[in-house]
Amino acid sequence: MRLLEPSRPRSIESLLSGAASDIERGSHLGESLRRRASPGQVPIEELRLIEVGEHTGMLPELLRRISSRLEERAKNRRIVVAGLIYPTILVHMAILAAAAPLLVSGLHLFLASVVPKFLVLWSLFLVATLLIKLVLSQPGGQRRLNDTTAQLPIVGRAIKTRAFSEYAYCVGVALSAGLPMPESITLGGEASHWTPLIKASRRIATAIGGGATMTQAHRRQKVMPKEIVESVHIGEKSGSLDETLEGASRMLGDIASRRTQAVAAGLPFVIYLLVAIYVGYVVLSGYLGLLKLPEGI
Repeated sequence: MRLLEPSRPRSIESLLSGAASDIERGSHLGESLRRRASPGQVPIEELRLIEVGEHTGMLPELLRRISSRLEERAKNRRIVVAGLIYPTILVHMAILAAAAPLLVSGLHLFLASVVPKFLVLWSLFLVATLLIKLVLSQPGGQRRLNDTTAQLPIVGRAIKTRAFSEYAYCVGVALSAGLPMPESITLGGEASHWTPLIKASRRIATAIGGGATMTQAHRRQKVMPKEIVESVHIGEKSGSLDETLEGASRMLGDIASRRTQAVAAGLPFVIYLLVAIYVGYVVLSGYLGLLKLPEGI
């Protein structure tokens, strides 16, 4: 823990330093992180897995698996950011292209047209970024963000698929760590950070507590995709439920990544269309203005 203290950002460094001090005084790692972490800094499902690992002696293995999952999430974020770079450049180029005719009248008119639009664009981006960070810093912020974005027509499919992937992963890891099945299911729902899946996981846990099998309980929930239902069915029959669920998680994660990449790839075409419409409007307005000019004279 002391070796990890120079990590960045400083909030992580402070968390590790405080946790190391707590452990030296006899506290458990999970207990210290739960007490010291700010809302959203360490997800509740990861805290619970750490606590289970401490009690079962599987902490090193669980930490390695959590680390692999975090690396996968970081990779997905990089894919999203890389996919948005080109559309962002196109938006800037569209603003410059639309204002290009003003260069004939002087550079000051060109800048007077371009600079305010750039400022508005950058301000909107800054406000959106700060708003998302503010939401994520609040308890339940990730859930509210997922609930909102899941309603979007195209992006929502990727968000839902990612939530199912997180559910399958967390349930599989929790079961392999020895956590009771109902608690593993509930924890998986919390890991999805998506309200419909959280509610479904609670109903599944209740059904299992009442004597239903995992397959029966999952099939009763309409929100559950066939990938998870079939993986649960195969896992129950083969006795390797944790492995089949983690396999389903990887498959759903790949599907979510492809859908995210498809959305990012489709953005330039939408922007091209909007730019064409806007440039056409500018050209047509200028042409109509020239037609009316003699009448004004």
